Amino acid sequence: VDCIRYATMKNHTATHLLQAALLKVLGSNIKQAGSLVTPDYLRFDFNYADNVSMTMMKEIEEIVNHAIWQDVPVITKQTTLEDAKKHGVIAHFGEKYNPENVRVVNIEGTSAELCGGTHVKATGQIGMFKITEVTAVSAGMRRIVAVTGLKALELFQNSFKAVKGIGTLFKVQTDEVFQAVEHQIEQLKECTKKNRQLKKELFTCQLPNWLTQGKKVNDVPFLFLNIRDLAIDELREIADLLAKKADGFYVLVSSNDHGCAFVATASPSLQSKLNLPTLAKLINEKHQLRGGGNKASIQGGGTVIDPHIEETITQWLKNQ
Repeated sequence: VDCIRYATMKNHTATHLLQAALLKVLGSNIKQAGSLVTPDYLRFDFNYADNVSMTMMKEIEEIVNHAIWQDVPVITKQTTLEDAKKHGVIAHFGEKYNPENVRVVNIEGTSAELCGGTHVKATGQIGMFKITEVTAVSAGMRRIVAVTGLKALELFQNSFKAVKGIGTLFKVQTDEVFQAVEHQIEQLKECTKKNRQLKKELFTCQLPNWLTQGKKVNDVPFLFLNIRDLAIDELREIADLLAKKADGFYVLVSSNDHGCAFVATASPSLQSKLNLPTLAKLINEKHQLRGGGNKASIQGGGTVIDPHIEETITQWLKNQ
């Protein structure tokens, strides 16, 4: 048997074991809603309204792997559809069967299904089974993706290498990696929070200086600021602080190595005079910055900030 066909056979037999495990763990109401067997992985869709928890996944994997390690013979036989149903063999909804001649794939003590596909001679040939993904396909429908044999071994080796590497970085044992990463994430969150607080204090200190840089255009107090390496929410925060400090029209832009962002905010007293959505459209057309908003504020972003964008906004302001 060539390697590709053999890998497909492993995944096909594993699909039968998976369905048997699902019936055992999630209940007898489970019905197959579709499946895909490839040399690299297997996919199984089934009806189930609730989430499949990590505990359930672990139990399903253990049942399938236990059946693999028992090396149970996979026996196929021809019989009638009536006889197969009488013996509790699973028939798939929507499939068309010849009433006088159906093929039963039987894994004694575990699974018996009507199936015309190719299978391994014994479950031990599958090697091992690992679920890689459980997702919701639609309401009341779940999908499991899994690997077997060499692909499962490769997954284990890659995962072990990654965990071992992270353990070395954090100077902890492999069984402590999760806690170490979790602790690092908490520390990062705290640092990010403190950084935001410090930035806000810095912004507040800068407000008087920024406000002196404004000018009047068409009787509208206008300030354009280009501040590097700020996220869009930080630009919005500065614009709000400026608008609270003094009535005006404030446009802030920022760039970094990954792109750029802009925010434009008008004080309540100016919102009836300035049609900001038209400005968003103009900025998109002339400077390829996508965005939108309402009469109070617009925001968006793109690849780069055109050095002539302030001129565009100033001219637009003159025409309002």
